[in-house]
Amino acid sequence: MSATYYTDKILAKLTGFSKACDLPGCGVAPADPHEDLGEFRGVYKNRDTSNGGVYVFDEGICSRRQGMKNVVRFADIVSVSLPEPKPGTYVDLTLRSGQSARIIIDAVDGKFSELYEFVRFLDRMIRESQE
Repeated sequence: MSATYYTDKILAKLTGFSKACDLPGCGVAPADPHEDLGEFRGVYKNRDTSNGGVYVFDEGICSRRQGMKNVVRFADIVSVSLPEPKPGTYVDLTLRSGQSARIIIDAVDGKFSELYEFVRFLDRMIRESQE
């Protein structure tokens, strides 16, 4: 499977997600990840604009929030975890380097289901990158 497949199957159903071909400039990434992450697939725009968005590419994601940028390759993710005791609006990623990254998905329609679906997408992409 590929990023295209999982983007269409999982992310395209989320209210906060827009596929690249549905954006102005069809397929041109508004993000500037400073390294090649492959083809731009779409963006998850958070409800709270200060939380920015998550730009999805073939090989990773680029999260933008309050002027800060976080670039993560799927192959560099060791684990994905949700906050305890109950899920909130973010997911923590543990990277091979020992560092961690926090990705915010603030559930545009007020449901946690968008966060869970984004985690499902990450799980699939991590598995694909390790095969």
